[in-house]
Amino acid sequence: MDEAEAPSPPPFLEVKCQSSGMKRRFARGTEAGFAVSLINKKLGLGDPFAVHIEAFKEGEEPISFGPSSALVDYGNGWRLQTVSQVDSPGIGGGQGVGRPMAMPLPGVMVKFSICFVCVSLAG
Repeated sequence: MDEAEAPSPPPFLEVKCQSSGMKRRFARGTEAGFAVSLINKKLGLGDPFAVHIEAFKEGEEPISFGPSSALVDYGNGWRLQTVSQVDSPGIGGGQGVGRPMAMPLPGVMVKFSICFVCVSLAG
């Protein structure tokens, strides 16, 4: 079979959500952070939130996608899947279900105050 006869890849990528077991489809080049956000919106109560997406292949080191990384297909045997706080002990200690922190929006100021209590140890 020559290149002219090779089947073209589908115009989308599938990401398997490890929490729900569902596969979600995204256009090639979709930002990983956007995909994670949509996947998390469709989770059921009690399902752990996804924190990022990785490309996984048995026997290979996973490839992690940062929030602004474009989703890509790495070829035969590689699949895209979510990683949740429960799946990844380095994130949140792997305990319980956490909620993702709100990300600051560009150009938006957030005011907060911190109260410190000073204790003198001089005696």
